[in-house]
Amino acid sequence: MANERPFIERFPLPDIDSDDLRSKVFTHRSMTGAPAGQQYNGDIPQIDNERLVFVGAGVIHLIVMATIEEVLPLSRRGEMTDKKTLLVAQSRLAGWSDTYNLPSRLRAHASQEETVRRNEWAKAQVFQAYVGALFKEHGYEFVDEWFGEIVEHTIKEVLELEQAALVEAFDRTTIGMPGTRDDHQPSSSSFSENDTPSTSNRNMRDRESPLSPGGFSAQGASPPRRPAPGGAPENNANLQSPLSQFNQRCAQKHIQPQWAFINEGPQHGPIFRATVTLPGEPEPIGLGEGPTKAAAKQLAAEMALCILDEA
Repeated sequence: MANERPFIERFPLPDIDSDDLRSKVFTHRSMTGAPAGQQYNGDIPQIDNERLVFVGAGVIHLIVMATIEEVLPLSRRGEMTDKKTLLVAQSRLAGWSDTYNLPSRLRAHASQEETVRRNEWAKAQVFQAYVGALFKEHGYEFVDEWFGEIVEHTIKEVLELEQAALVEAFDRTTIGMPGTRDDHQPSSSSFSENDTPSTSNRNMRDRESPLSPGGFSAQGASPPRRPAPGGAPENNANLQSPLSQFNQRCAQKHIQPQWAFINEGPQHGPIFRATVTLPGEPEPIGLGEGPTKAAAKQLAAEMALCILDEA
């Protein structure tokens, strides 16, 4: 059946014809040695993917919003915003990037290459850069024909999961109630797409779908903790989190890390971005994004920890 075909067969990745654009897409900023925030000299061509990331992010947002408006014609602004936040989340973009094996093609400084390829932020950015390159080479309609189909598929998949959760919740509340019988339990077919409550997707973000890379992350959830050595009890696991280990390393090296945070997105679905920089260093060594400040800080610490250990 068509629905059982692998994701990359249903939505094959378009090729980038330009050698120059393709090279930029897969070149991380660390290859240039340029400090973060440094203005580029107009006489020196830029070789990394940052400008394409900027373009691709805008194209992705526009296609997502246009597709949501088309697929959910009766939805109010709040529900549409919820769906947009879910679809443009860093974890979602990183998941699509992994599906197309884009991170493995990233070129970064030798000391950071493996760390960068594993970092969720960098994975999301190479996907954005790829979309930006396709837009510059072929235009909006070309990108929309490919990526718009992915977005539409993912929205419908989200709706199906929401309906299933609603039925499950209804079943739990009616079991054992006087006058209820199992053969009267509603089935998922009794709910239409427009019956889906706008808030139900918040309860579904911890469920993984096999066809939607990136899955759903629970609102406010922190990244998985590293297991404590020697099988330490669960109540000591927080001491082994990436942030705790990073803070310990900094204390051992007498380093005072500098943190910075950005809060984007609506109040009911914020996206936090965290960066950590070492004193005297112009560029952050850790980047992270998450639904809470704590989650973003954990992800940034995990990336920074790998670089700090290599130093």
